[in-house]
Amino acid sequence: MSDKYFIEWVKSESQLFDNTFWQVFIEKYPDKYKEMEIAKASINDELNQQFSAEEVEVLWDRINLSISRI
Repeated sequence: MSDKYFIEWVKSESQLFDNTFWQVFIEKYPDKYKEMEIAKASINDELNQQFSAEEVEVLWDRINLSISRI
């Protein structure tokens, strides 16, 4: 996803971040609606991604190793 403006809008949508622009966009290009919804879902999935217990353990190990070097 390379459109930073779109990504910021998706991240801030609950705060009504420039909804007008995207509403006009969909009115002008209704065929892009489904593509936008898929892109929004993809961005939201990335934002809501959870770490597995193994990933958390690896991260803590790296943090602890870094701290022990100080």
